[in-house]
Amino acid sequence: MFLSEFSIKRPVVTLVVTLALMVFGYFALTNLKTNQTPDVQPPVLVVTVPYPGASPETVEREVLNRIEDAMSGISGIRDIRSYARDSVATIVVFFEFDKNLIEASQEIRDSIASVRDKLPTEMKEPYLRRVDPAARPIMNIALSSDTLSAMELSRLGEQVIARDLRTVPGVALVDLEGEQIREMTVFLRSAAMREANVSVTDVVQSLRQQNLAAPVGHVEEGMNEQSIRLLGRLKDARDFERVIIKRQGEATVRLGQVARIEDGHAEQRSYSLLDGHSAVGIAVTKSREASTVTVTDLVQQRLDAM
Repeated sequence: MFLSEFSIKRPVVTLVVTLALMVFGYFALTNLKTNQTPDVQPPVLVVTVPYPGASPETVEREVLNRIEDAMSGISGIRDIRSYARDSVATIVVFFEFDKNLIEASQEIRDSIASVRDKLPTEMKEPYLRRVDPAARPIMNIALSSDTLSAMELSRLGEQVIARDLRTVPGVALVDLEGEQIREMTVFLRSAAMREANVSVTDVVQSLRQQNLAAPVGHVEEGMNEQSIRLLGRLKDARDFERVIIKRQGEATVRLGQVARIEDGHAEQRSYSLLDGHSAVGIAVTKSREASTVTVTDLVQQRLDAM
């Protein structure tokens, strides 16, 4: 009754207050951030335990079962889900919402430490992380082509599109999935190496000392040849053929004399499909404080401008 009477007697004041509320509401609406998930911290911790070379059965028997038994005494646990894969064990621990995750993290570390002497010596140190919904990608982009090769498509995705998207305000991370990474493989010829008195160590050291734009990778050994894999941005195989391996008086032994160099790609560990065909995926993750809608619009605008 009072509000209606006041509004009738003082229409100017009522109009000014109404306009002020409308203006305030407009600015509040335009500055309101819209996110895909609420800004909450779920009470979930993930324990990852690397166990190189172990089968899923061995991982379950030697690692998962023992760690799960050690965790059974931790209070506040709602559920535990474990996954055994080749060379790795993953344990997802769900806590009650009132559980302090800092204390929970320490309790998990203590429980693993209590059974460390019962775990395999080959097992690497476990690492712990929290589940963050904001760390999931907000956009997934797929690249496919009928004319470009998988290597060319991967290079386009990384060196052009991903590099450009990383400069968009609010973008925290841009990852490629299903891409092919260029790899130079040096196949060493055993007979030629014996004739030139060159060892695998000589080749590896020469590649390191001559500051090539790629790290020396692993060595594979076969019946008649060995291969050294090199990952990175390399110009071409001819540069490797000219690498000096050894000097014997006035004679010079170059890599091309004792090896065959192959320009290819590394073993593909992830795959991305679009309508059943191979593609290169680009996953865009926003920063925690950024708006999902705003970042998505900015990324779409940048893609349209390419």
